[in-house]
Amino acid sequence: MDPRLDGGKVNDVTEEDIVKLVEVEGEEWLFYKATKIDVAFIRATSADPSGNLSMEKEALTLDGLAQAMAAYNNGGLVIAQVERIVEQGSLKPKDVKVPGILVDCVVVADPPEMHRMNYGVLYDPALSGEIRVPVEGMPKMPLDPRKVIARRAAFELPPNGVVNLGVALRTAWPPSQTKRR
Repeated sequence: MDPRLDGGKVNDVTEEDIVKLVEVEGEEWLFYKATKIDVAFIRATSADPSGNLSMEKEALTLDGLAQAMAAYNNGGLVIAQVERIVEQGSLKPKDVKVPGILVDCVVVADPPEMHRMNYGVLYDPALSGEIRVPVEGMPKMPLDPRKVIARRAAFELPPNGVVNLGVALRTAWPPSQTKRR
């Protein structure tokens, strides 16, 4: 990304410089301009009439607050999808993950199937951390490309490492059943 070496520009079509070389106390650093955030779409479980958001039934709470702050600080719009609207004052302050001052719009998922935890699950309390499922009670994954990729990724992880493999893998298994076009 060093601007002395094309600054990460892949070809001649890219004209804008996204990184500058700066000197701070005699040391060279790369300075990346912040991207303007116009809209943040975030997800939560509950919202009160003030827009305070809680995430009690969410599998991951990760960057909702950071995204809301980035959009808010750039004069952008923060839109939250929730499962339900709750009465004012019913959310415990420690349960609020995104304060209402950052939220511009709240959309209730209707029907509830539009607020799935993931593509295969409407709601699973084990995914939100409400309960723990014994390992013996978990179904085994079939040997398919997902399992092969997950195993390979696991071998690359350091101890206690984590990886998010996403949900975009779409293939037929075994390969002999894959139709060629």
